[in-house]
Amino acid sequence: MVNNRHIIFSNYINAYSIAKALKKIGFKDIFLNKDIKTSYFCNFSSVLPEKNDLLFFTTEYELINYLNKDYNLNFNISNHNIIDNKYEFAKFLRSINELPVPDFKEIDEVVKFPVLFKGKASIKNGIRVPRGFLINSKNEFKSLKLKVIDMGFEENDYFIQKYLINATKNISVVGYFNFENPSDNILLITEKVIMDNRPLEGSTGDVVVEINDPSSLIKRTNKIMDGLKYKGVFELEYIYDMDVKDFLVLELNPRFWMQHGIFERLDNILIKKYLEIPTLPVAKKNKKLAWVNGLVLFNNFFSTKNNLIIFILKNCRKYNYHFAPSLYLSLKYSIHNYLKYKPIFKIFLKQ
Repeated sequence: MVNNRHIIFSNYINAYSIAKALKKIGFKDIFLNKDIKTSYFCNFSSVLPEKNDLLFFTTEYELINYLNKDYNLNFNISNHNIIDNKYEFAKFLRSINELPVPDFKEIDEVVKFPVLFKGKASIKNGIRVPRGFLINSKNEFKSLKLKVIDMGFEENDYFIQKYLINATKNISVVGYFNFENPSDNILLITEKVIMDNRPLEGSTGDVVVEINDPSSLIKRTNKIMDGLKYKGVFELEYIYDMDVKDFLVLELNPRFWMQHGIFERLDNILIKKYLEIPTLPVAKKNKKLAWVNGLVLFNNFFSTKNNLIIFILKNCRKYNYHFAPSLYLSLKYSIHNYLKYKPIFKIFLKQ
């Protein structure tokens, strides 16, 4: 693939991992999108994308803005409506006899509370849509609808979804998928074993580990992605619901997700696939992989409840760890972040 520049639409950990993967291949023409500010992790210039630039997205909203334009996205999906619409994605899943998280057309259909009043999209008219609200009764739902309208949204921007009280495992199938050439696919199954668990704001994995397929999730993923005529990087999230004793499809992230840097340990194959660089089969490792958020590790380093430290020490013989950002950069940032709130050090940090 011929391209002029590599432009990243983020400046956080996922952007750091993209830049690091590009540098490992030898690319130096790395930039941030014009609206993205330089960060501690991504000290690159900001530019306006041009034709032949290769774009790297970490949010659905930015991806949608560049569809149907003359840019190198290495991305295809048959139904653009589901890219940033959880409700439409669930409808698609049901059309192919898959298992999305159940939803309800009307509040009167709900038998068991609480349920979620969930945002269909993440962004509307350039404004972030609150991810969701917990509904504990029908009367509470009436006042919640008014609250949503007062916030500048419409009732139709949300839908009622089952609240997964009895959910256990949060598992993702991740990698690169090409519906036109299945031999091009590279898939990995991961589980979030330590999470920043905030269901109403969006949970993310602080430690994500490679696992074996627990229940034909690769087969289900192939069916879903083929049905979407999908091409590109992705994360497809599943969650095990004890009520139905099965994995439900939670959501699709059709872009670079937070923990994609785990593929650096597999010959950096994900970024090579996205760049359409020919690759060789990756040799099987003796240990499975584990991705660790370095910032969370050091931010809670001296806490007696630091589950990350305990997990790392306990499982060091089981996993090859990938830290993002690197241990050195995470430690450096954590020290800097700590000192900047101490008045005596502020004058030195500004110099």
